[in-house]
Amino acid sequence: MDVNDEDLSLALEALEEGRFDEAAILLERLVELDDENPDMLVYLGIAYVQTEKPAKAVDVLRKASELVEEHSVLSLFLGRALLSLGHLHEAETELRKAVRLDPRAQDAWRDLADVLVIEHEYAAAISIAEEGLERFPRDAALLTLLALSLHRLGDYTASTEIWTKVHALRPDLLMAAVSCAHDLLIQGFYNKAHPFVAHASKLDGQDNRPKILRSELHMQRGEDDAALKILQTIDDSGSPYAPALARLAVLSHRSGDSAARDEYIKRTEEAIADTPQGWRALYYVYNLLAWNDKIIDCLIRGTLDDAGSASPWIALANVYTQQGKIEDAEHAWGISFGLRRYVKIHCVSCKQDLRIPYQNGNYFDLSESRTCEKCGKVMPMPASLAIY
Repeated sequence: MDVNDEDLSLALEALEEGRFDEAAILLERLVELDDENPDMLVYLGIAYVQTEKPAKAVDVLRKASELVEEHSVLSLFLGRALLSLGHLHEAETELRKAVRLDPRAQDAWRDLADVLVIEHEYAAAISIAEEGLERFPRDAALLTLLALSLHRLGDYTASTEIWTKVHALRPDLLMAAVSCAHDLLIQGFYNKAHPFVAHASKLDGQDNRPKILRSELHMQRGEDDAALKILQTIDDSGSPYAPALARLAVLSHRSGDSAARDEYIKRTEEAIADTPQGWRALYYVYNLLAWNDKIIDCLIRGTLDDAGSASPWIALANVYTQQGKIEDAEHAWGISFGLRRYVKIHCVSCKQDLRIPYQNGNYFDLSESRTCEKCGKVMPMPASLAIY
């Protein structure tokens, strides 16, 4: 039986207007009449993706792919369906195809970068996000994925720069304001962080993240009593929140209450159980308390739990260097280079950062000094390796 053109028009109209359930019903009937029509299979696949039926979407889109050579929209929605099912590698393959077939497809760049972040392939996500941003420089989603990836690789100066761009584009976005402030505070730039902390608090003063930022701002200024009041309101809420517990442990230590400190550390450990980035809360405590043995154990846990992140490796390299464990430090640096795919060197004279491309498996001589491209000063190695 021939497909009714009027029914197809109604189905496409429903699809275009976002009435996806209705579109799916109409398209299912049409596909029953002609299941060899690749266009209708693609339309049905799109409707299934939009109605959160990824398994059905995969079935019809794969059938459509057998009927056409290559189709950018088909690959885009097949990638999304596969992602919903947790088939990350296959989703990445399809989304790379979608980008290759139609580089103008903005959503495909976003989705591909998103999949790579989920896969903990942060260096690859950075590459895709940067390439997409060459075409769509004001895409807040791509900038966000770029900033997240840089943060996970421990490149806080670069992530701060990108978060600032996201914040400029989306001042209403709490995540951007929080992340700007957070990454500045990691570097100890509390004066620069203050405007972002204030803005985040205005956006949502009841969210725990702005509260933590305010408490950290006070702590870095030496205003421990003000920080304590904020943190106690979070703790009194009854839900264990590791960033608050970690700071309460530090404040207890500063006040000389070792029993309270140890109790807060114990509660922090309980709060981060089965949390991949939980090591950060304990590292915060041990680093400020200068408990070196505990720091190393915590960071080793971070390298195992927090897959793909260079941050614990860089922190570990720094601690090993401070302890004179040069071979261990060089090993940790090498792992971080492979994860980042670049070596970041900082010039203390002019504050310029130099990033040298790095291919995994290659040798990088940590004893060879480099020359700053901006000021011409010698940057001694490994002392010039950037920890932020």
